[in-house]
Amino acid sequence: MLACTGHDWVADEFSGQTWFFQKCNHHTRYLAELQRPEQGVFLAGADYASGWAGMIDGAIESGLVISRKVQEYLTS
Repeated sequence: MLACTGHDWVADEFSGQTWFFQKCNHHTRYLAELQRPEQGVFLAGADYASGWAGMIDGAIESGLVISRKVQEYLTS
């Protein structure tokens, strides 16, 4: 037997959409602050990528960059 499930992201009260759409100047104005660690909390994902934000390529790039920052944080 096969099973399939889904989620209505547009109707989701916390998401309200299906994927991240940046407003004009959002990436250049707020990206550095979004990427800044806060008390050992690091954010990684497509929405925090320096390039290809909102795409799987951005998620991969962000994960690689943040993993290095976490390693530096834990070993310093």
